[in-house]
Amino acid sequence: MDAPRKKRSWVVVALIFALPFASCGAFGVYGIGKVRWARATVGAYCDAVVVGAPIAGLDARARDMSLQVMSIAPNTPGAPHKEGKILVWEGFAFARHFCEIDHDGSVVTGKHTSALD
Repeated sequence: MDAPRKKRSWVVVALIFALPFASCGAFGVYGIGKVRWARATVGAYCDAVVVGAPIAGLDARARDMSLQVMSIAPNTPGAPHKEGKILVWEGFAFARHFCEIDHDGSVVTGKHTSALD
């Protein structure tokens, strides 16, 4: 085997060996970026919600910001609470950031943020 061909085969072996490490590193970098984006976006959303303001449009605004939304109407049968809830969240794997908004059906009565790490 001549020298250029031998050198090329070692380069191929090195690339094949490095590929799993590079893909794991890229996955980790993506995860870190996604969690930071989720924390900032959910925090900005929750900061913009004003207690006493109407709830109209809160779901749509969260979806426009690419956040996940779940709404529970007040006095829902089987729910462990009487007030309505709007839960907005985003994250990566198990690192999730939440904004929980309490309402009476028309007006925001409370809000708080939390994180699941």
